[in-house]
Amino acid sequence: MATTNEAHPALADIDDAFDLRLALELGAVQLTMGRLSGEQLTIFRRLAEATATHVSGRRFVDVTRYAEANHAFHLFLIEATKNAQLIALYSKLAVQEYISRALTASVEIVGDIVQQHRDLVAAFEYGDLNAARDVLVRHAQHSRTTMSRALALRTIPADACAVVPPADSAVLVNEEADISRCPFHAMQSALPPYSHELNWPPGLEPFKVVDDGSQGDPYEHYRWMREHAPVLRCQSATSDVWFLSRYDDVYQAIRNPKLFSSEVVSPPPLTFLTLFDAPGHTRLRKVAQPSFMPLSLDPFTAQIEQRAEALLDSMLARGGGDVVEDFAIPLSIATISTMIDVPNEDEEKMKFWSDETFSYFGRLARNAPGTGTDEQSAMAFFAYLKEAMERLYLSNSQSIGGHIARMWKQGLLSEKEAKELCAFVFIAGHDTTTILVANAFRMFAEQPTLVARIRHNIDDADNFVEEVARYRGTVQRVSRITTEQTTVAGVTIPKGAMVRLLLSAANRDSRKFANGETFDIDRDTHGHLGFGNGMHKCLGQPLAKLETLIATKLVARKVAEISLDLTRPIEYVRGNNLTNSGPQHLYVNMTRRMD
Repeated sequence: MATTNEAHPALADIDDAFDLRLALELGAVQLTMGRLSGEQLTIFRRLAEATATHVSGRRFVDVTRYAEANHAFHLFLIEATKNAQLIALYSKLAVQEYISRALTASVEIVGDIVQQHRDLVAAFEYGDLNAARDVLVRHAQHSRTTMSRALALRTIPADACAVVPPADSAVLVNEEADISRCPFHAMQSALPPYSHELNWPPGLEPFKVVDDGSQGDPYEHYRWMREHAPVLRCQSATSDVWFLSRYDDVYQAIRNPKLFSSEVVSPPPLTFLTLFDAPGHTRLRKVAQPSFMPLSLDPFTAQIEQRAEALLDSMLARGGGDVVEDFAIPLSIATISTMIDVPNEDEEKMKFWSDETFSYFGRLARNAPGTGTDEQSAMAFFAYLKEAMERLYLSNSQSIGGHIARMWKQGLLSEKEAKELCAFVFIAGHDTTTILVANAFRMFAEQPTLVARIRHNIDDADNFVEEVARYRGTVQRVSRITTEQTTVAGVTIPKGAMVRLLLSAANRDSRKFANGETFDIDRDTHGHLGFGNGMHKCLGQPLAKLETLIATKLVARKVAEISLDLTRPIEYVRGNNLTNSGPQHLYVNMTRRMD
């Protein structure tokens, strides 16, 4: 590369400029979240897409026009605040000038910065303040590192075989690049050994795609994987499956649907949101999500409290019991049945059909073993829901079921979509809740001093619920398929690979959460993946947190002592759906407070 006398910006100046831009934009997000009109969101989305036309893969097509489009996108957010001081500070930044002067078409882009623009708009569309902050922080990191690469290229000889370490751990490999000049490429492309070929520590069987009972409580596996095999390759009957366990790797992947697609089966066999990318996912989620917003749940709060108190009183009268069968399941099933507006007497068969349908989903979309009766049961469930929606439409029910029925009758959903989406809502509304509530009881039983603490500091209940979601999780893993060859933590994963993102493993990564293997009610849980992240963040999250919060406060108020029943070990769900795992039976001893 020829040297010139052209002056280039210093790296320290660039870092300062991007840090200041990040600080201003974080403030802008705080001021504008939930306040942009539909017209403004449309403009914001259009500006995000405008940057895409000047990028191809990991390269810039036209740096000058990209810098202009990128500036317009970022400036929109600042100007939307209508804060004169903020706008004045932003106008003094030299970010656009630095980009124009430093970047060239030969610079490899770190991260998918265009997708991050889209993700920021999506966060505004969903009203997700935390997601917007996360996108901005990651975007700033990737932008700074891309600029650092640009400056490095101006001083490195053109014929050097330089290996520039990526800033993120999920970087797309440009398969069309001339890789023959670098002797390390062949080494990097070699497939790693399978899980069963690794030297696992004594007492820990090799991690498997489908749990055979040896990893029901998988956290010891996760701990070892994070340190020794953060990208674990497992053999299954149909294909290799790759597991990611470190926080940064999981987070990057779950936020990059362009590279890690949710459409692992195409076309999706069921109308379950977890099987769709945008725009299909966006269309379907808009139908279901309003019913799970906090304001929509308010009318059900008193009923949830009454049901939860009756269930806890019954357990206390018996001195304890199975918190899954005696409390978590009946509470969650009764709540979601009421929200969908199906008769109470049908709750038991709805629970059975729901479990069978989840198994059917796992068999179709995750190559999981079925039950032998799951398809027949799923068809019965769909038929029942169709009949229920016909009734709810005629009665103009304001329930979730009635809302989906109207979407169907108005032609916005097909009959198949309506039935299957209603089934998904039922499953999402109770399965996540059951696991979270059961794990809350478990943490009380394992750390009984927390009961008294929350009793005397009731505001700590919110922190407790969030830490349970981080520490024990609800969704253990999510499935993705790679659309291109990619490199994660130094391991090359091929195009079309089945990848499972271990959310619960990531949540205990001490690189993200200090002493991550420790339950700490006082920790900052911001960024935990207990309910997923990105556009696929758990639909039932607000309901799960509400029911668990109600249960937590009840235990604090009514329970004097609680402990695990050591005569009846915890039994774990085997995870036929390859998504959720948690206690199937968890027995506790409890005594009632007398004061």
